[in-house]
Amino acid sequence: QCIAAAPFYAGERIGTLEVTASVGVAALEFADDTPELILKRADQALYCAKRDGRNRVVADAA
Repeated sequence: QCIAAAPFYAGERIGTLEVTASVGVAALEFADDTPELILKRADQALYCAKRDGRNRVVADAA
């Protein structure tokens, strides 16, 4: 919310932009989880955050 509340000035030609952040979070769940699997789950959570309206944090539900 802090990011969205602060206007971002991109120069005279472009002007002020609204910036938001969507974040996907995943944690190590099993001892045999690979970094690739954790990143895949975080990526899926990120796309859920974007799909559900952006400017939010979504944690992996696996």
